[in-house]
Amino acid sequence: MVSCFERRAVLIVALAATGMLLPSDAEAQAVLRPGVTAKGELKSGDLKLDDDTYADLWRFTGTRGQQVRITMRAPSFDAYLQLGYYNEKGEWASVDSDDDGAGGTDAKIELVLPRDAEFTVRANTLKVGETGAYSLLLESGGVSAPAPSAPPSGSSNAVTSTSPGARMPLVLGQWLSGTLGMGDDTLSDGSFADIWVYQGRRGETLTMVQKSDAVDSYLTFGPVVSGRWSWAEADNNSAGGKDSKLVVTLNSDGEYWVRPNALFSGKGPYTLFVTSSRGDQSVGAAPAAAPSGAPMPAVGSVGPLQQGLTPGVAAPQGAPPSGAAPAGAAPSAGRMPEIQMGQTIRGRLAAGDALSFDTTYIDTYVYRGKRGERINIIMMSPDFGSYLLFGREPSGGARFSSLEHVGAGAGREAKITVTVPDDGTYWIQANEFKPSEGSYVLTIEPAR
Repeated sequence: MVSCFERRAVLIVALAATGMLLPSDAEAQAVLRPGVTAKGELKSGDLKLDDDTYADLWRFTGTRGQQVRITMRAPSFDAYLQLGYYNEKGEWASVDSDDDGAGGTDAKIELVLPRDAEFTVRANTLKVGETGAYSLLLESGGVSAPAPSAPPSGSSNAVTSTSPGARMPLVLGQWLSGTLGMGDDTLSDGSFADIWVYQGRRGETLTMVQKSDAVDSYLTFGPVVSGRWSWAEADNNSAGGKDSKLVVTLNSDGEYWVRPNALFSGKGPYTLFVTSSRGDQSVGAAPAAAPSGAPMPAVGSVGPLQQGLTPGVAAPQGAPPSGAAPAGAAPSAGRMPEIQMGQTIRGRLAAGDALSFDTTYIDTYVYRGKRGERINIIMMSPDFGSYLLFGREPSGGARFSSLEHVGAGAGREAKITVTVPDDGTYWIQANEFKPSEGSYVLTIEPAR
């Protein structure tokens, strides 16, 4: 698990030479019981760590493969939580730590225990001198079945992502195969990522393992909120070697993306294996199907726009799709390209395009909508601040008037979610904040 704050000091309890930790002290640790909220208080005179912060020690007996979540809440100080155990030599072995994973200044650790042991939880503070009351809650799940060490040879159960940039339904308990490379979605550092879609339930725990002989695996995970993916968890090598592993308990029902990635922008094949505390029979729901022949685009979610969106029908280059109409006039609908559900169009705003009233360039596309359908319209550009408009096709010489409009900075999504009011023809306009030239990507997808 990636901590929200990395402490550079090595946090160890002073040994017997300082009198701060003796075997009898360890034996006197209070016991944490699953499902029971424990209360404590850090105060002057408590155990001190080597950074001079106060800490209380709590213990519980854990089993290898057991899923646990430990939450520390403290209203009067910035909580810092540590989990570890004392090895055969009596030395502290750290397993995980967290600063603010429970939101605000509260801390949370979620993981699968690496071994059978008597584990120690350190209820600690982030800053020297902080004191006050706190609570600890240990929640424990079952023992998760480990992923096989390698995909079964010739397995007929393997699921393979063969279309770069596609969003694949995530199947639990089976090996999923893919390849990172050109045409895939990209993260903000330009590295490639595949998207596996899962419909999760609040409280279930997912265990995810990414393996690859070709790349240094980097596994990312997060929820989709209002149509936008949010980076929540990431791991580089917790599965050993260059393989990655994440164990995450879901906070809410909804859509989640598991995104196999590579450290240092590597390319090549990988395998993914995911299990759930709900059992292995569940299948993540696939996105709504696009029309035959129109691929579902993989829309980038964070950082500058990079290569990696699924190509759709290319917008005309150089020639304005709207016919270079004078400022404010409605262009001829007969000269505008259509855009369909599930389609991604790559376009360019440049000299010769139609002009908006503020002399910015504008491309116009026709969409034939059906009453009651909900759609997401997404525009992104690495070159300028996107401005997106949606409205009815004007008639009788009237000027275009948008029903919805939204803008976003360069490299970010301008997104409109709309319920089509009636059957008919609508206009979608790709625009910009100020007169400039550059490329953009325009996508229509079903809104959930």
